[in-house]
Amino acid sequence: MFEEDKQPKVGEKTETRDFDIVWMIKYFWANRKRVIVITGISVAVSLIVFLCKDKEFTSEAVVLPTSSESSGAGSLSSLASLAGIKIGGASSGRLSPELFGQVATSTTSLLRVMNEPLTWTDPDTVESLYSRMERDTILTVGRIIMKYTIGLPQTIKVAVSGIDKVVEVVLPSEDDDGTKPLVLNRAMILSIKELNERISVTYDDDHNLLTVACNAPNAKQSAELTSMVLNQIQTAVTEFATRNARKNLDFAQEQYDKALMDYSAKREKWFRYKDTHRGIVEERSDLAQNELQEEYNLAYNLLTSLQQQVETCKLELASKTPAFSVVEPIVTPIKKSAPKGGLHIVAGIVVGILLSVGGMLVVLGYKQVFDPESYNAIYDKYYQA
Repeated sequence: MFEEDKQPKVGEKTETRDFDIVWMIKYFWANRKRVIVITGISVAVSLIVFLCKDKEFTSEAVVLPTSSESSGAGSLSSLASLAGIKIGGASSGRLSPELFGQVATSTTSLLRVMNEPLTWTDPDTVESLYSRMERDTILTVGRIIMKYTIGLPQTIKVAVSGIDKVVEVVLPSEDDDGTKPLVLNRAMILSIKELNERISVTYDDDHNLLTVACNAPNAKQSAELTSMVLNQIQTAVTEFATRNARKNLDFAQEQYDKALMDYSAKREKWFRYKDTHRGIVEERSDLAQNELQEEYNLAYNLLTSLQQQVETCKLELASKTPAFSVVEPIVTPIKKSAPKGGLHIVAGIVVGILLSVGGMLVVLGYKQVFDPESYNAIYDKYYQA
């Protein structure tokens, strides 16, 4: 009659049943309609998400990175030895696998890629990713409303981080050695983040193959983006591998040009002196002519030595310049790579089953702890069935 009459007396033990797989299977089967309904709702939600997602296309290229040091160093050394030139000690010629991924996702490479024109949904619309991002940061009436309603948390985060406070944008120049700090605005940061998510670089160490894959909203853009990234990798890796050799060549070429000008001036001076003193036999004139000839000979010897050094630097540069042989060219994809409808359906089914079965297990656990009588009734019903 009263609620306290239903409570077990002190010292009285309430009989409880433990979980058992056999009767729980019967319990789940009896409630299969609930599982089917929840699974159906989960699949429907998954399909809605699938329909709302933008299409993604993936394009890739496979290249074989090699170095002239490994393939052509022998022929270059033989050619150099014929001219009396000795190339420095040989190295392995194997490019570091970690270098490719780091180059592809480096800020400098991404800054160059994001300023290249890409084809968007409309074939006639050619615009860089940075221009698109920069335009999206311009506030309109609708964006202002979204910014201070749904997007208020992100607005606060941006305000705290100070991304929008950047006024002067400082980008790396061609002659920059990378020691100067970069200053980027919000559109650049968003562009770099999006490119990072769209670029994938993998290296097969067993076969020495480099695979570059990029995904984009349309097929043509994915192929263009893959081509840009591959070009950036080739350019940057070549710069890294030949930086010292190029500096040595530039220095040797500069010294050679100076020596050539000095040699030309001294040769002209010596020839002019010989022409003006032709047929004159004097000890003083012979001494001056000998001095001019010695200066000419020294300049000639220095010029010859520097010319040999320039050729050595050129051969050294050629030996260190890597080559990229295309194994699988870039092909504009026909089919989309994402989203995949079948995967969404399977995910919806799995999530629906887990939610329904997990929910019933939670309810059973709750009743076993806080409502033993109800739990025992369910246990007796399905255990004896």
